[in-house]
Amino acid sequence: MSVINTKKWLDQESYNPIKLCKKLEPYFNKLDAQNIYHYLTLNGMFRKSKAVENNFIKDPNKIYNIIKREHQSLRKEWHGPDIPIIILPSDPMNQKLIKEFNGKSGLAFKDKLFLFLSKKNTTDEIRALFVHEYNHVCRLKHYKKKRKKSSHYLIRLFLKG
Repeated sequence: MSVINTKKWLDQESYNPIKLCKKLEPYFNKLDAQNIYHYLTLNGMFRKSKAVENNFIKDPNKIYNIIKREHQSLRKEWHGPDIPIIILPSDPMNQKLIKEFNGKSGLAFKDKLFLFLSKKNTTDEIRALFVHEYNHVCRLKHYKKKRKKSSHYLIRLFLKG
């Protein structure tokens, strides 16, 4: 599966996060675009803003290729899963994200991975973020904990509560 071409999605949807999250519905069991948007923005994804387009990485294809190579390498080394990797702009208005994490964030699930990036992130920062998040994905795959409720149920419960 590997890296999804989200630049094409962003261009088609004019950086409208709700329309973009509609495209993410197949990756989330029974969550609608509004709830996906709310959950992802809590974790660093952009909100509708004029500043977003100017804040996203200048050459996404270069980053996609770097992440693809890292994914292939780590997948072999760690016996990791082949998952969709979704790269989206980070929230340029989130001061904590900017100050503490240089405007980048990630979110790992057992079956998908999100990277939220800005144009000021270096290649090394992006690679380090990917390695960190993919490690979470692999741990979720290899070290399964029995849970009473699925993570999707907990997300829905959190968003409705």
